[in-house]
Order: sequence, then C-alpha cells, then structure tokens
Amino acid sequence: MPLRGEYIWDGSYLTGADTETDDMGHEAYIISNIAGTYGEDFANALEEEYERLSELSEEQLPVDPIYKKLTQQGYDIDELGDLIEKIKRYGMESPIPEYVYDAYLMLKAMHPEDYSDPKLTEAMNVLNGGDARYYGVKNYGYTIVRDNNFETWGWDEKIAKSILSAIYEMAGEELNDPNSEVWDEEITVHDYKGDKPYTMTVKELEENPFKISAAPAAVVQSKKHGMQYINPLAAGGSKNWQQQYTSESFSNYLKKRDPELYKEYKTP
Repeated sequence: MPLRGEYIWDGSYLTGADTETDDMGHEAYIISNIAGTYGEDFANALEEEYERLSELSEEQLPVDPIYKKLTQQGYDIDELGDLIEKIKRYGMESPIPEYVYDAYLMLKAMHPEDYSDPKLTEAMNVLNGGDARYYGVKNYGYTIVRDNNFETWGWDEKIAKSILSAIYEMAGEELNDPNSEVWDEEITVHDYKGDKPYTMTVKELEENPFKISAAPAAVVQSKKHGMQYINPLAAGGSKNWQQQYTSESFSNYLKKRDPELYKEYKTP
C-alpha cells in the first residue's frame, strides 16, 4: 500500500496530524507546543508584577516606572489580572496560544529589554500567525509528513535515516516484504534550511540517498496547483539517475502527474 497519512515525526514517535481524524493538524500541534513552553513562565511573571503593583499606594502607583510603561501601551492593572486568570483557568500544561501571546505583549510592554530576544520573538511570531511548520522543523527538529512528502531542516545522513525510520513506522510490516510496492514509492524531501527539494524511491533512500541527490534537481513549478516536480537531469545528477531517466521518460512522468503543466514543459 502507498505511504499515506499526515504526521509529525520527532525522531522517535509519529504523532497523527490529520485535521480530519486527529486532535490537531501540523500547525496547531506546533503552536500548542510553543504555548506550553512559555505559558507558565509568562503567567508567573505577570502575577509577580500584578501583586507588586497592587500593593502600591495611590500616590506610588502613577510614578512607578513599570506602571508607566504598562499604561503607555494602553494596558491597566485590571487587564493584567484578567489575563492571569484566563491563562490559569485553561491550565498551565496546555494554555490557550492567544492568551500566551497577549501575555508576551504585556510583559514586553513592561520589560522590553527582557522580552526582545530574537528566538523568543520568532516563537511569538508563530503564535501571531507566523509559519508554524517552518518553526517546528527548524527549532524542534520535527519532520513534517504529508503522505510521501517530508519537510525537514537540513539534509544529511542523520536526517535521511530518521526519515527512513518514519517510513518504517508508517508502513509497518509492509517493508518486511522485499517485493512490497512501498520500496518503489517515490518520496520528496523538502529541506527548508537549504530551500531545496530532493526526490527518490524508498529503496534508494535506504541504499544511498546522497548518491542520488548530492546535487539538487531543477524544479518545474505548477502555477495552478503549486506542485513541484523534479527533473533529475537538469542539475547534473548522478550517473545512476542519468541512466534511469531520459528527458523523454521525465516528460512522460510529468504528463501523468500534471497534464496541464506537461503542456508548458520544455526539456532543458
């Protein structure tokens, strides 16, 4: 059977990430992890400031430097207390990402020097609508799995072995059969770090993926569908690729995959 399913692979465990059958998709899973990483610390920091400000007298409060920074950004003490209550109400283990981001903004308003670290800013940008998958592969080392497509941060022997382990988890006992069609299934690896795609069969991945994909292959892009197809000839691939593919066979391959794009395609 072909490789099917949407997952997050952390190197040891496959977590289902199909929005139709699982609790969360790829993006929601990563966003939840970010919120869980920072939520409790943010809530504790807010509570500490809230308690301190609440103890100030009416004369002291207006001249307090932290209170001044808070109000200059349009916040007040009541909003500070309400946000702490919201974060705690929904639990510290799985806080609501929106509330965690609001806490970040409030803390940054009071202590800009402590909450301007680039890594923290990158994480908070994801909570505010940034690319969660990019963040997940880069910072958590995840592999994003979409059927036979694998998104990674980098491309080396360690990552290749990790992807192969994920495929073994996906295929189960199917790979115990040397004649299984899974061995001939074509997979695509997209390396976010190098911004390059690589294509190979599962069998080639196990044998020696770098003999095949040492040089990135040229990409034919479908404007309509956003799909990418790899021409192993265009970038001077290995002799094995050149023996296996001709420009004619690649044209046939593309014709089957995307007839509309095939009409636009011209052999390099």
